[in-house]
Amino acid sequence: MAIVKNNYVKRGSGQRDRVKASLRYIAHRPGKDNKRMYRELFGHDGVMEKEQAYRMFDAAEKGTNFFRLVISTDPKREDTYKDLQMRAIAMKTIQHLEEKLHLEGKIQFVAAIHNDHTRIRHIHAIVLVPKKLSREEFKVFQDLKHAATAEALRQRQQLDQVREAQRQQAGRYLRYTKAELEPATAPSDIMACTECGTIQPAEVLSRTLYRCIGCGNIQSRSHYPGSTGREAGWQLSL
Repeated sequence: MAIVKNNYVKRGSGQRDRVKASLRYIAHRPGKDNKRMYRELFGHDGVMEKEQAYRMFDAAEKGTNFFRLVISTDPKREDTYKDLQMRAIAMKTIQHLEEKLHLEGKIQFVAAIHNDHTRIRHIHAIVLVPKKLSREEFKVFQDLKHAATAEALRQRQQLDQVREAQRQQAGRYLRYTKAELEPATAPSDIMACTECGTIQPAEVLSRTLYRCIGCGNIQSRSHYPGSTGREAGWQLSL
């Protein structure tokens, strides 16, 4: 099951400065080599620059509560191959929060994926809730783990189906050459798009590049479930 931790930024003087400090941590936390880095931020409308997030904080209406969320998926049962669409999980979690608080389309957030300093990929987010919450409404945050888990398991099921389809399709095109097993043609054109998450046939651009027919995203074979590289990935996906 996914784990969702949350706490809110203390209100009062200096609140927005504390929120911005949290954002800098999300974006710049040092990786395994302890070097400062920059992680891509995103919100409802896609990629977000740090300065955009600052402006969003400054423009938040009076009474807005700022929450910090950490969403971690189960590395064994959910993010088994580190192939889950983490942004989609974040979006579904925020959507669930909006529905439970009756704030559909009104909750803003900024988030980043952390996959460089621990073996468990996770999401850090700052969520803006534009109203004062009652004691009962605060309890909604305890239920967010179920929304995150449901989305993670849905993706896991679909991605495992893609992996199995790839294995079966690739098996038809193998031949033996001097006692070595080599692919006789391009790999399966079934894919799970890393951008939109759609599972469908893709347009083959080359032996290693594909284009999603849904959103036009171009990605390499190494991004597909069961693949870890150009040649090794093909072998391991069988």
